Amino acid sequence: MVASETLRALAALMEPPGPSLEPVAEALELGALPSPAAHVELFSFELPPFASIWLSPEGMLGGDARAWVGGFWRTLDQESPKEPDHLATLLAFYASMCELEEGEDEGSERRERIHASRRAFFLEHMQSWLPLYVARVREVSGREGLEFHHRWSGLLDEILTQEARALVAPSGLPQHYERRGELPPEITVAELIRLLLAPLACGLPLLRNDLKCCADDLGLVARQAERRYVLEQLLTQDARSVLSWLGSFAERWSVRHQELWPAPMAEFWTARAQATAALLEAMQTPESSAE
Repeated sequence: MVASETLRALAALMEPPGPSLEPVAEALELGALPSPAAHVELFSFELPPFASIWLSPEGMLGGDARAWVGGFWRTLDQESPKEPDHLATLLAFYASMCELEEGEDEGSERRERIHASRRAFFLEHMQSWLPLYVARVREVSGREGLEFHHRWSGLLDEILTQEARALVAPSGLPQHYERRGELPPEITVAELIRLLLAPLACGLPLLRNDLKCCADDLGLVARQAERRYVLEQLLTQDARSVLSWLGSFAERWSVRHQELWPAPMAEFWTARAQATAALLEAMQTPESSAE
């Protein structure tokens, strides 16, 4: 399969598993489809595949980040889909742009325009968050024994890496990053929780699985609930230890970002994670508001 066909297939496999997808998985040599429950757990609860969650300053679905992605369709005089920031939609749309470019004569003005649009779409709305998202899918699926999703994310990672090399690393930052906001010098526990749930704001991809690990490491109780409530529970039980654990998590990711992103994106994410680590350390002092 050429890259565009593979991208379409990977997008299709984000749908709930069923008999109609078995030939698609077989063509990509991904093995048996996962159970519907495992698929829902990964893509609906642990790692929802929406760019707006990863690119909005609030870490929320929809909003300005989704509108910014949807605006790309309108620049091409096309109607924006209902969920333009869903990963399956992004992959399928990018595949269409690749096919349009390949269908034009080499060196033609139209081909150059399509290539410029494809490059802008990839750098702004895909490379701006997918290295981090795919890395987390690979980690979680590998740890949880989700072999299908581990292979799926590995293949997607290969294609994204190839495209990034072919399109040349950006000289600047995606416009999404301009909405990140600045970390305040002082912060309340409620504000900290909101910050930690927004990857673009804090530089951390904090998942439910991570909070479970935090609870296990510290011998605390963490109920199955939304991350906001789990963080509240953990901080109520032992604020200083939880802040220390989160600080170490932030330090680890400040290093990991250097491996995932091209410059200057690596510097951006590293700086965000380091700033969050410093904030978490400051909150461990006796006079901090975290107690």
